[in-house]
Order: sequence, then structure tokens, then C-alpha cells
Amino acid sequence: MYMKRGIDRFICFLIVVTFSCSAWGMSLCDYRSPESTISDVGMSFLYRYLDGSVEQDINRGQLKLDYNRLFNSPNFGYELSLNNSMTISELNLYSFSAMAAGSLQYYFSPEAPYFGFAGTEIESSSDPQYKAIGLFVSLGIGYGRFTDVTPMVRAMQIESYLIEAECISGSLHEIDLQSIAYEIDNINTYESLADLLDVLQEIIEGTRIIRIGGLGPFDLYEMAKIIEKGRRTRYCGGSIRLGLGYEIIDPYLVSNDILGTAAFNYAFASTPKSQLLVQGSASSSYDILNAYQLKLGLGYDYDFTDMITLSASYSLSREVRGGDPITTHDLSLDLIITPSVPGMSITLEVGLAQDPDWITDVTLLMSMDFL
Repeated sequence: MYMKRGIDRFICFLIVVTFSCSAWGMSLCDYRSPESTISDVGMSFLYRYLDGSVEQDINRGQLKLDYNRLFNSPNFGYELSLNNSMTISELNLYSFSAMAAGSLQYYFSPEAPYFGFAGTEIESSSDPQYKAIGLFVSLGIGYGRFTDVTPMVRAMQIESYLIEAECISGSLHEIDLQSIAYEIDNINTYESLADLLDVLQEIIEGTRIIRIGGLGPFDLYEMAKIIEKGRRTRYCGGSIRLGLGYEIIDPYLVSNDILGTAAFNYAFASTPKSQLLVQGSASSSYDILNAYQLKLGLGYDYDFTDMITLSASYSLSREVRGGDPITTHDLSLDLIITPSVPGMSITLEVGLAQDPDWITDVTLLMSMDFL
């Protein structure tokens, strides 16, 4: 009961923080990118040694891999996701669960967010209840779009620098911010970064709030650093889908059902430092009370500084297949420190999971990317 109250308060806290921040300044989500590609890859490894109870594992290792990619254009879009978890221990030896999903969507009009979609999902698990690899296909309609607002993040960061350096006497007009973001979004059309900076300089010096003498070489250098620095992608938007699906191969080797499906995604960036993502899906046969699957995910990131990021996530999964429901909860809080060393990061993670009992994990991880 106390754990459930804690999760409820955690979710309410994230919602309040995110929407209270959105009242300040121009909204990032007002920006629209013609094409958006959003990718996210995560991998983690955990090893645990426990001595003192013969009823529990004393050697246990777990490897998790998550990959998500989303593309959106005026006429076409697609989504890909891969989730894999493997565990090796003395008692269970080896266990795993894996899921791969993909969908294509076609917009009926470049100006409207209505679309049709076709998707497929493959799942497998070492759980004894799984008798085969599950294969599921779906068709349906949806509404909504996602857009990469990272160019607007860069524009706002440039504005913050210009105000702090007293290059401008106040905030830039919304049109000027949009223009700067648009040019940054089209950086690939310029022969060099210097050409892009020339255009941005013209936009900024064309305002009435520029200081006498305009921008200097050091100001352009700082703007170049902002454009090139590899901070995480920010994105906004949402979508909802309704459709029908068919189990080509049921993982439990029971009847192949026609299923009703529903899903939603919502992303919101209240400031350049924060990102909220909410995802949910549900599927059920005609016997909705005895055969259904429900998934819900919530994630929030906040950059306190260029070196320190707080990341929180919560996921819920509930499945009923004619018997007792299987429900799992997963809550994690990560403190990520990114030193000045390229590719290096230090992560302190506190996790709570229920499957079926509550388990607490505290992990300190240091990683280095060489490529």
C-alpha cells in the first residue's frame, strides 16, 4: 500500500513540475520541423552477489537492451522498437524476454495529422507459459504527429547566451527565434558551419535590441559551441491509434484471436532542460475480461547542468490469459553525471520492481563510449 502511494505521488510530482514550467516563455512545442528522426539506445548490465540465504540467488547477472527509433515526415512515418532482457543466475541458469515491434504510417494529407497504419510485433520469453514465438499483425487508423524540437532548444540556448553576455537588451521576438531554429534545422544545406553562423548573425543583428557594434568573434564561437554540443534530443507531439489485429502465432499455442488494439504516445518538453514521455497500449479479444494486455510507461528527464541529469521512469504491465492476472511494476531513478571526458558517463540508479515481489536495486555504473 505504501509503495503504491509512493508511485502515485511520484507520477503527480512529474506532471505538476512539467506543466508548471511550461508557463515560462515561448513553448518549445510551438516549433514544427518538416522531418523528424528520433532515436534512443540504452544498454545496462547488473551483477549481484548475495551470500547469506540458501533460498535466494547468490550469483546473478542481468543485461538489458532497449532501442527505439521514430521518423515523421509530412506524408510518411515509421516506428521501430526492440526490448530485450537476459538474466543468468545459479538457480534459474538462464532466462530471457524479448520483443520487437514496427509500424508504418501514411498520412492522408501533408497538412493534416490523420493517418493509416500497419504494424507487426514479435515476442518471445523463457517463461514456461510461452510455447512458441508470438507473431502479431495489426491495421488501423490514427491521429497525431511527433516533431523534433531540438533546433528550437539550440535557438533558446543561443538567446540565453546573448542576454547573459549583454549582446541583446531583451528577449528575441518569437519570429526571430523561429527563424534561428529553422536555419539550425537545415544545417545540412550549408557548406560549412561558418556559413550558417553568417546567416544567424544577420538575423540577430537585424533586431532592434542588438548592442552597438553587433556580434563579435567570441560571440560567434560561443554560438558554434551551442549548435555543435551533443545534448539529448527534445521532442513534442502525440498520437492515438485504434485498430484490429490478428495473432498469426499465439505464444501460448491457444486459439488465434482477432484482437482490438489501442495505443497512445505523448511527448512534451516544457523547457530546453526537460523532457516528458507517456506511452500506453492495450489489446483484447472479444472476451475482454478474461483475455487482455495493458502496458503503460512514463519517463521524465531534467538537465540540472551540462554535467548532471536526473532521469525517472515508471512502467506497468498487466496481462490476463484466462487465469490469474500477471502484473509487474518497474520504477527507477537515475542520476547521470557526464564529465568533460568525451564519451564518459557515471550513473547512480535506484530501482524498484515488482515481479511478483518488490525488489530494490542500487547500482553505480561508469561507462565509456569509444566510437
